[in-house]
Order: sequence, then C-alpha cells, then structure tokens
Amino acid sequence: MSRCDCLTRYWIVVEDYIGYGVTAYSESEAVKLAREAANEFGKDFTLVSITPNIDVQTLDAGHVLPNMGPPSNHGVWFPMLNL
Repeated sequence: MSRCDCLTRYWIVVEDYIGYGVTAYSESEAVKLAREAANEFGKDFTLVSITPNIDVQTLDAGHVLPNMGPPSNHGVWFPMLNL
C-alpha cells in the first residue's frame, strides 16, 4: 500500500503550550514533526489532542495567525519553521 501524496493541515495540542500547526502526509508524520519542533525549543511534548484539516481562521488571531508560516507548505507552520 502506498502513502497518500495528499498533505493535511493538523493542529496538535500539547500540555503547557498553545499548540503546533503542522502540514504533513499523515497524522504520524505530523506528530513526529511537532515532537521535533518541541525538542528544538526545549519544550516537553505530552500530546493532548490532534485536529486534522484545521481551519486556520479558527486559531488565535492575536498570536497564532500573525506568527505562522504558510500552512499549505509541508512542515511545522506554527511556530514558523517551514519557510
């Protein structure tokens, strides 16, 4: 079975952090990328929830939206790491 070549936007909530925005080929890849971002920032990664196909307009307009990368690009777009 081959992997879908479709990208999906995910919002990943973890304990003690606002969340991670990730565009990935699968949920497992999204979690892996978010975990790597947490490690890069020296943050713990205790998964709380994952929302696939997140509408970015529903995210925090004061903090997330002005500080995110393009959610159509593969990788972590909040915090902005996918440029």
